[in-house]
Amino acid sequence: MKAIRNYIVPIGILLFTVLLWIYLQQTQQFIFSYREQHQLFLYDYDSLKSMLTVKGGLSQVSAMFLVQFFSEGSWGALITACCGSAIGIFFWLGVKNLLNAPLYALPLCFIPPLLQISALSDTYYRFASLTAMLIISIFFFIFSLCKKKITRIVVFVLALVGLVFLVYQPEGYYEPLLETPAYCKWPWYSLVVLVLPWLTRFLPNMSNVIKTSLGVALVIIVGLSFHQLTSKRIDADNYKFMELNSYVINNEWDKVIDTCNNTTLNNTLFMNYLNLALSHQGKLLQLLFHYPQMNATSLLCEYQKIPDVIQLQSFIYYQMGDVAAAQNTAFSASVCNRLGSPSALQMLVKTNLAYGAYEVAEKYIAQLEKTWKYKEWATYYRSLLHNEQALIKDTEINTLRKNLTKEDHFAIALGAMTDLDYALEANPENQATFEYLVSMLLLSKDNISIRYFVDKYTGTPVLAQVPELLQEAIYSIAEQEPDYLRAHGVSESVFKKYNDFYNKYIQSRNARRNPATDLRREYGHTYWYYLMFSK
Repeated sequence: MKAIRNYIVPIGILLFTVLLWIYLQQTQQFIFSYREQHQLFLYDYDSLKSMLTVKGGLSQVSAMFLVQFFSEGSWGALITACCGSAIGIFFWLGVKNLLNAPLYALPLCFIPPLLQISALSDTYYRFASLTAMLIISIFFFIFSLCKKKITRIVVFVLALVGLVFLVYQPEGYYEPLLETPAYCKWPWYSLVVLVLPWLTRFLPNMSNVIKTSLGVALVIIVGLSFHQLTSKRIDADNYKFMELNSYVINNEWDKVIDTCNNTTLNNTLFMNYLNLALSHQGKLLQLLFHYPQMNATSLLCEYQKIPDVIQLQSFIYYQMGDVAAAQNTAFSASVCNRLGSPSALQMLVKTNLAYGAYEVAEKYIAQLEKTWKYKEWATYYRSLLHNEQALIKDTEINTLRKNLTKEDHFAIALGAMTDLDYALEANPENQATFEYLVSMLLLSKDNISIRYFVDKYTGTPVLAQVPELLQEAIYSIAEQEPDYLRAHGVSESVFKKYNDFYNKYIQSRNARRNPATDLRREYGHTYWYYLMFSK
């Protein structure tokens, strides 16, 4: 029986770690990958030295070292769960050594790390808070091993002075520009629970059954409280944004579309992600009105001084073929992220290679070469520096070079449609540029710009084949000019389709029904329906 009792704690802690790992993976998977994308941990002496020589440097460096692995499967959840368990174990061993705490008090020692992990669902709260608590728990355990009073005093003083410099961050491990929420302070206040086991000595003697029941009750209370606190702090829309962002970074376009198909598309950013994925699959014009498009901001949201939105815009500009705008927004995203942004640096490498700015590209490549995850990627792009033949063979970079406009203008200064028009002139073969430009024209309901575009490119390779949605738009702006319509690519089937649409619209209206409802099933995917019934 005694031998079995010796295994209770290890088995219980192992089970706790596994369950916490699974729970975090199921509920916070994309928070972990999001954190990895908002830092750049460099294996570089100068970089490490600069971080370690400031307050809280050890907790920051250890956190960044661990977070760099968060992009790999379920490593983020596993590392976080192991850190939480380790904190609880060290606190428990310390309390046991110092206070001879009873076994049923063990769950109390896991309250601080669980509160810390719960608060980390707020991505403005740095992972360094967890590593700081881990370092503190290790020192607490070492302190508990000291038997002599003078030794404890020396260790306590040294630990107090050392920990203030090694793990304490003046801003409370939170984004310095924001006020630290109260729940980010709770984990530190909760350290007082480590004193509670000492109070158990004043309780009357209890049977083993009561002690076991009390321990189980504490486990249930702590577990349920952790779940309630964590689930309340995760904003569903924000988490969905992180999920979509993760798929975009990993080029998982099917997952972007599947996720959006199961999401209420009431957010411009969601539509930006969806349309970006459709473009990558060459289906943007084909499926444009299969989804509730709002206006042109469904393709590209308005500029906002938010790093994540700026980075999304860089992905969209890049897919559009607007190299200057992609580089501009990638640079802004890189600057706005205090700890760095791997994706932004990758974008800057590719756009600068396209421009032939090899010295600038090499600067970013050199940084990525000092990372664990992006070293091989950077090594490949270093091989393209000053190598014309290799650049030509690289389809992606070569396409970017073809998209470079002849006009010299500030990025985004003339507007996305004007910039796309320049890019299309430079590279008429870029289907993504063509689809984005036509989609913007349609969603803007800009008849003058649509007619200008059609007149400009009719008879050129750009409009060798006119997409059906664009034919519908041409029909809507020149309904009374059949010769013009036929000369600009409107097919006879579109003529017939419009007559049927118009007749059914008149019939519905004469019958005093709602034409929007009557026509949605058959014509909801047409430009005419969008033109007439969208706000």
